Amino acid sequence: MSDDLLSGLREIGWRNWDPIGLLAAGEQWQEKSFADEYDDYLRKVAADFRAGGSIAQAVEYLLRIEREHMVLGVRSGQERRAEATAQAIQLYVARSAHIEDMHDGYVPASDFLVRAANGEVPLTGTEFAEQNLRLLIGYMSDADTSNRDWATLLLAGLEIDTLAVREALLKATQDCDASVRAEALLGLAERDSVLALPLVLHELERSECGYGTFQAAHAIANPSLLSGLRKWSGKGSTPGINDEINDAIAACEAALANSK
Repeated sequence: MSDDLLSGLREIGWRNWDPIGLLAAGEQWQEKSFADEYDDYLRKVAADFRAGGSIAQAVEYLLRIEREHMVLGVRSGQERRAEATAQAIQLYVARSAHIEDMHDGYVPASDFLVRAANGEVPLTGTEFAEQNLRLLIGYMSDADTSNRDWATLLLAGLEIDTLAVREALLKATQDCDASVRAEALLGLAERDSVLALPLVLHELERSECGYGTFQAAHAIANPSLLSGLRKWSGKGSTPGINDEINDAIAACEAALANSK
């Protein structure tokens, strides 16, 4: 695993999990000598997802590590932290695989987007980055599908939630390409599940859905999605997609049970 990918896993682990509680509020893991404390566990979860593992399996593993291997027992909030960590790693693995596709030949036509995907173009933090962000959003309306796909993926994955970002993602949910729509739906679901819910409901009724659509449904976990999700059960193009559909169904069923 590259240093960049490991850094992303560490960010997830310290932000969402940290079962021992080593990192105090306001501290940065990058500055600590124990930054690698959870590497083996996070790598294992990521590897399992790459092999087609499910959210439920990842949650079970993280709970077992915390309760038995670390001998911390059953504590309040464990399930919530484990599920948040598993979901974040699953999404991270999926997006990392998309980036790795560039090395297998699927690259955007735009050199700017190639550099952005490789982390060579700043998109936040400076006036220059703001200009790059506007250029990125512009590519979401490009005539080339690969440019729209990559631009939407990159925007959806940024930790930015502005009116301009939401408007761009909303527009992309109407794209003619299912993958572009799926990336946009996932980006919206991560920012505002209420806004994304009717759009995901509509998307599930289409004849083609991208992987991100099922991830968005999983993130929203609203019982109203069950009917649309069940129509797709077992119809994914890969085992990993079918697992995500099943995970989304399970999350919606759990929300239904909890509402009674």
